[in-house]
Amino acid sequence: MSESETDPLDAFYLALDQALAERHADCSGCGKCCHFEKAGHILYASSLERRRLARAIPVEPPDASPEQIAAGERCPFQKDNRCMAQNVRTLGCRLHFCQEEGNAAAEEFAEVWHRKLKQLHEEVGMAWDYRPALPLPAANEIKNTFRPEKVVP
Repeated sequence: MSESETDPLDAFYLALDQALAERHADCSGCGKCCHFEKAGHILYASSLERRRLARAIPVEPPDASPEQIAAGERCPFQKDNRCMAQNVRTLGCRLHFCQEEGNAAAEEFAEVWHRKLKQLHEEVGMAWDYRPALPLPAANEIKNTFRPEKVVP
């Protein structure tokens, strides 16, 4: 994907964020969810999402050690309990909330929005591959999961 092209996830995430806002489900910014081991979860992401994350190199060194990041225990984009990748965070990040109101919306939205994300992969010709997001591969490794007839440079 060239710099001038729009990321197909932009419109998808905008629509999701608007739907969540209508339900008054938003992130409190506490950073607890980025401590994967403590929170007891694994961050999953699709092919498109992993490619987008791989291209979003953190500007500042994260709070986590390289060992914690490699083991998938901590998010590489967290600094001072804040997400440094708000605009590129995954569907899983967007649907995880610490407060009860957000979790109710997340449960309601999860299946619908995962189906929409899978459909988006089909529309752009990228193979659906939903698996743990960390550790992040290099962006060019993810590009290779496109179907040959619709390669995005």
